[in-house]
Amino acid sequence: MRDESGDRVRSASNAKYARYLGRNLPEAERQEELLKEARVWADVALSEMASQIGSADELKKRVVKQTWDNFVPTHRYRTDFKLGYLEFASALWEEGSPSLEDRAIVALGNHPGSGTIRTEDRLTLSFMICFLPCGFENFSGMVATQTKTAP
Repeated sequence: MRDESGDRVRSASNAKYARYLGRNLPEAERQEELLKEARVWADVALSEMASQIGSADELKKRVVKQTWDNFVPTHRYRTDFKLGYLEFASALWEEGSPSLEDRAIVALGNHPGSGTIRTEDRLTLSFMICFLPCGFENFSGMVATQTKTAP
């Protein structure tokens, strides 16, 4: 069985490492600080928009664009920011624990009239609600059980 959480952590670590390549350490760390603060800012925007938007993809597009347009240009480390839009979108949405993607799934699940939630989003949400508070003692067995019994 594939360990998706481990894959996700490795992927995020590799992306962060790639952002450091070819840059001096203080400059790269300031860019990471901007990303960290952008995630906090975007989380607030996500919470405000979740009840108005029905799909995770649309929510992602709007949150990333709003953060890119309104947060990044005003941040104190914007001169050290060297990411393009797609790399920024990936770093903002997919990295972090929990990621904004995870938070969006939960937020959309908390608004029953908000529209569709994909099956894979429902599985992730079910896993997060049922098993993350319990710890990871029997992680592989829980995932196998959860994927068999998920709606």
